[in-house]
Amino acid sequence: MSDTQRPDLTPYALTSLGLRQVLTSQLEFAKRLIDALVASGALTAEAAQAVLLGIADAAEKKAGPAQLLGQSHFSDALKEPMREHALALRGVTRKIGAKRAKAPSAAAST
Repeated sequence: MSDTQRPDLTPYALTSLGLRQVLTSQLEFAKRLIDALVASGALTAEAAQAVLLGIADAAEKKAGPAQLLGQSHFSDALKEPMREHALALRGVTRKIGAKRAKAPSAAAST
């Protein structure tokens, strides 16, 4: 491909693309590690889910509220991939198969 046929990527688009690639690699690593640890019995599915949800919460906190997009190109280039990563992590937790703790019923407490 010649230079004239290359799409013109701004530094912000390149930053966003690079961050997405790094986060995708990190997500794949997390999936494989969690699967191996749960399969070996070294980690419960519930604990794995809690760890992944904690990482997702931290990513969302770093990204900030969605309505703040558009304030700067560089900030947007970082925030949107972080939000996508948090959603992907939450998707992984659903695939782990951990049973959610049920709230105690009123009948059980009497």
